[in-house]
Amino acid sequence: GKAMEMLAQKGIKAEDILNGGAEAVVKLASATGGDLVTSAGIAAVALDTFNLNASDMGRVTDVMTAAVLRGGMSVEDFGHALQSGGAAVRLAGGSIEDVSLGLAALAKAGIEGSDAGTSLKTMYMNLIPKSKEAAAMMQTLGIGTMDTSAAQKDLTNALF
Repeated sequence: GKAMEMLAQKGIKAEDILNGGAEAVVKLASATGGDLVTSAGIAAVALDTFNLNASDMGRVTDVMTAAVLRGGMSVEDFGHALQSGGAAVRLAGGSIEDVSLGLAALAKAGIEGSDAGTSLKTMYMNLIPKSKEAAAMMQTLGIGTMDTSAAQKDLTNALF
């Protein structure tokens, strides 16, 4: 009903809603104890924020579920954080997985909701060089060119 309407209002096609989108949102809401309509809206915002397709809904809701449960936050807190910091993370080259990892870690430290999103936004924005000189210095120091896949894998394993 209302959750499917919310997905449609957010631009998700009926075919995509019926072919897994609605089911993914139901799983998110039931696993996290979140409101179904709210969960649908936040999942749709996540898709939009990271320029993902409706076919990515299952992946997005799985990642969100893991972050909410591991971080001990609510779906609503995740949504507020996503609204506050998601776009900055995307602009810095981050993914929904990056946001989810960061928000789960911040929630475990007691920082949730828009405060977590703002903290994540500040961190990612500070990783973007503000001038050619700053970019050159960051490259000289190896910042932004380091292979962080192992560290991210360790963080992923610790949280999820």
